[in-house]
Amino acid sequence: MSFDIIKGLYFNSYYYKEKEEKLILSKFKRLKKINSEYRVIEEMDKGKTTKYEYFENRSTDGKYYGKLKRITYPDSSQKEYTYFPDGIIKSVKKI
Repeated sequence: MSFDIIKGLYFNSYYYKEKEEKLILSKFKRLKKINSEYRVIEEMDKGKTTKYEYFENRSTDGKYYGKLKRITYPDSSQKEYTYFPDGIIKSVKKI
């Protein structure tokens, strides 16, 4: 499998398209640089979008900065993540 990385129209975001020889439907992911790493913030597959939110404010989020906060699925259901003070996942709650 190979990837085409396409610079996005959004600040610090990139799209990549997974390619295979006989791939009919492509998956697209929008990436954003958070805490010196690229994180998937949006994933599109077969016309459906899943969104990923992270703790992005270094001054208010403290030790949780860069960690996954919430996932929103194509059917609008969500999962919200909470963490112990040491950064280990404490709970995943369906909203």
